[in-house]
Amino acid sequence: MPGGEVGVALTLLRVVRGWNQGELAKASRVASSAVSEYERGRKVPELKTLERLVTAMGYPLSAIDQARAFVEALRSGSALFDPNMLRRSAADASAGFGILASEEPAALQWEVEQVSAEMGRAVSRMTRVMFALLGRARPARPAASLAGQAGAERR
Repeated sequence: MPGGEVGVALTLLRVVRGWNQGELAKASRVASSAVSEYERGRKVPELKTLERLVTAMGYPLSAIDQARAFVEALRSGSALFDPNMLRRSAADASAGFGILASEEPAALQWEVEQVSAEMGRAVSRMTRVMFALLGRARPARPAASLAGQAGAERR
């Protein structure tokens, strides 16, 4: 796998995780300059280093191949799923089955891909917000203990 492909896949995984290069470098104990070189395709990380980078983000090593395949599908303009899913039988079409029965398969495919991308972004953002809120959450103290503490501080 060429360095550029690994770099793009690594960048994609990092961005999806919501990290910058410095955060990835710190979590994986790899120099920030090395992370930058890997992502730009100027250097190819050794397998052990690549595994440290990917594992630090919480992904299995196979995520690199999955991200690379996803990027390739986007670059080639091919559908990210089986185009046969969009074809309806004549009986289904005449009965009006389907999400948008009046649309041509290409238009429907484009719409499905757009909705999928928007939903993916929304779920990703919601997940990041949830983890941010969970990280800030502190157990609430009963009002009685707060009043008792305030009285103790005045003494």
